Amino acid sequence: MIDFAGYKTRIYEEATLLERVTYMHFFEEKNKQQVLKALKAYQNSDGGFGHGLERDVTCPSSNSVAAESALFYIDMIDDYSGSIIQDISYWVKHNMQYDGKMLPPFDLYHYPYQEWWEDEDLLNRRVFSIIGSLIKAKVIQKDTYSDKLNEYIFESREKLDLSYYSYPYFLYEYAVNGQASPVVRYLLANIDKVLEGHRDHYPLFSRYWYWIIPILPKKVILREMERIEEEIFKPVKYIDPYPDLENWDLTFTLDAMIIYSKIR
Repeated sequence: MIDFAGYKTRIYEEATLLERVTYMHFFEEKNKQQVLKALKAYQNSDGGFGHGLERDVTCPSSNSVAAESALFYIDMIDDYSGSIIQDISYWVKHNMQYDGKMLPPFDLYHYPYQEWWEDEDLLNRRVFSIIGSLIKAKVIQKDTYSDKLNEYIFESREKLDLSYYSYPYFLYEYAVNGQASPVVRYLLANIDKVLEGHRDHYPLFSRYWYWIIPILPKKVILREMERIEEEIFKPVKYIDPYPDLENWDLTFTLDAMIIYSKIR
């Protein structure tokens, strides 16, 4: 049994309030209402999320990356009944463009941000993971927005790859079509390439790839669990694929701790 107490001091000293109360909920048996309250503080009146919920985009206005992060926390605490997720769905409905894309907020570049977010496609493609998450949570139907997404789906399928940040479209395909999707079958046939090619990210224990766990062979899951135990959790190290980005190692590791604890 892994004891995560070795991470507590740094989490309490350096993590955000949301991360601290999330740790308390999962590893100190505190009520999840504190997680929901802390998460709500990042939500805007339009139903979307901003205010630096995703560390790389700090603008206060609602954006797709922050909405994606909010959906991760909601999924982790298994709470889909409240207004938070319904309000995210409302934000999507009123901000998705005719071509299925989500435009970046007007003030994105007025606040500190990482330079790769100047590539608007990185923001736009998050619409797939957001819609996929809303479908999985049964907040919207599988065919919701399919008319708007049709052209973008074709475009994304043509550029499909197995990079770490290719997950949004795979997640969407899984939410809509399940394992029967040719795209999902392609991913499953190549899952070892994804896991090995991004070893330093520990994909199955990231907020980006954890959703695939239910359809993976048990031996793959057990193998990856053993690897993260031996390389990260037992020696109390941190997942740090981006050493130049302050505190992301803490976020990556806390995500992994939560996901690991849920499937253990």
